[in-house]
This record gives sequence, C-alpha cells and structure tokens, in this order.
Amino acid sequence: MDGILIPAAGLCAALGVALLLVTGRTPLRVAGVVLAAAGGLPLALSRTSLVDDLGDRPVVLGVGLVAGVVAIAVLTLMFGRWPWLVPVVALVIGLRIPLQEHPSPAEHLVPLYAVLAAGLIALLARGLRGDEAPNRLGYVGWALAAYVLIASASLLWTADVDATAYALAAFTLPLGLLAALTGTLPPAPPLTRALPWVLITGAVVLALVALWQVDQREIFWNEKLMRTNAYGGFFRANSLLFDPSLLDASRRSRSSRSSASSRSPGRAGCPCSPPRPPCRSSPGSPCPTRSRRSSPCRPACS
Repeated sequence: MDGILIPAAGLCAALGVALLLVTGRTPLRVAGVVLAAAGGLPLALSRTSLVDDLGDRPVVLGVGLVAGVVAIAVLTLMFGRWPWLVPVVALVIGLRIPLQEHPSPAEHLVPLYAVLAAGLIALLARGLRGDEAPNRLGYVGWALAAYVLIASASLLWTADVDATAYALAAFTLPLGLLAALTGTLPPAPPLTRALPWVLITGAVVLALVALWQVDQREIFWNEKLMRTNAYGGFFRANSLLFDPSLLDASRRSRSSRSSASSRSPGRAGCPCSPPRPPCRSSPGSPCPTRSRRSSPCRPACS
C-alpha cells in the first residue's frame, strides 16, 4: 500500500471507529464495524511483515489462521457473557509486557486486534438478538470521534506517512474501538470502587521496580534501551514493561553539570564563555581556545 491508498484506508477505518463512538443503534454499529475492518485490516497488514514472513510457509500460516479464528470464537463467547472482560484483557495486552527477549510489534498488536474483534462481534450479536446495549459515552464519544477523524486525516499532509500510519494502526484506532466497547458497559459500583486501587497498586509496583533499576543501573529485556542509556545523556527505566519512561534525567544532568564545574573551576559563574570541549593540554599549560583574547573568562586546565 502506498500513495493515496494508505490515507484512504486510514480515513475509512477512522470513519467506522467514529461511527461506533457516537451511535447506539445496531444497524449503524454494523456499518461502523464493516468500515473499520475494511480500512483497518489492510492498514495494519501494511505496517507489519508477519504475512510476508509466513508467505513461504503456508502450513504455518494456515494453522495460525485457524488458531486465530478459534481464539476469536472463544473470546466472543466469553465477552458475550462477561462484557466487562473486554477492557480488562485489552488493557493488559496494551501494557506490552514482553513475552520473549526480542518482542516484535505484531506480538502485541495481533492479540489486541483479536480481543477487539471478539468484543465487536459479541456486541453485534447481542444487538441482533434484540438486547441492544446503549452508548453511554455521550459528548465524550463525539469528542473522541472528532479526534480519531482528525488524526487519520493527517495522513493526507504528514511528512512521514509510515510513522503516522503505524501510530494510527497501533494506537488511535484500537483505543477508539476500546473506548466504544467500554462505553456500552453498564455501571458496576464494585468495579468502580476497586478500579482506582488497582491502578494505584499497579503504578506503585511499577514505580518501585523503576526506582530499583535507576539505583542499580539495570534494564530488563530492552537491549536498544541499554545501548541508549550507555551513550545517552540521561537514564531511562522500563520497569516491568518493554517501553521506557523518562526517569532520573534531572539527577544525571545535575551530576554532569557538577562534574563539569569541578573539571573547569575557572568557568563556574562565568556568563561570557560559550560551552567548550574538555581541555586536552598537559597540566600547567594554557588552554588553546579561540576566544582567549576576546573573552575575559579563561578556563583553567584540569
């Protein structure tokens, strides 16, 4: 997919997601699902090489497709009986907990798509049986629909079509579908009371692990992050997840500034000298700088 096909697929999928976010009628939901699948499926397949990698292994591809259909069928039965499982399972997958040493994007996107597909099928089946779930998003649904449409329309003028298409397929469209499915759930007071404590407990655990990583300079799973921390200007921790978070940047920069000041005491508090590379001259010799004559501040050699 290239040229006008990627924006067309993105707009088609976004229109379907927007329809699901604002409507509560089953015929319109069916149209929304059809549009989302017609645009989202080719858009997602164009962002991953999973099908190309399995193209020369038809047996593995066939077994995977059959397993996927069976998994979606089982999930549809589960979600039809317990609809509140849809956001719970989707959010757990969205944490991107590594399942192997070198996780790929498809490792998390394919299960997420399967959960959303099963949730949508269960929702449509419930509506076709006459038990139509109302849309409780209200004005929030309209605001989210506008955001999804604007984000997908950016494919028409973005300078990086690949990055925008990936963001649309990996974040904007799935989260829009998840919001639409969550908006059909009835209020559950026990779950509502327990959810803040679950979020706080999870955040505390992740934060404690991240603080331990900062103290020990230890990173889990993400080798690219290890290399970035080794040569970067600050330390990033990923806790129990794969994606990193900014942490300890201020402490690293403060330590860098203090060490730079200790190496160059003559520059401390000097407002007129621009930053210079470390002096490589031998001790006791003057620093070879271009601005020695023009600047009254002369750094001392360490």
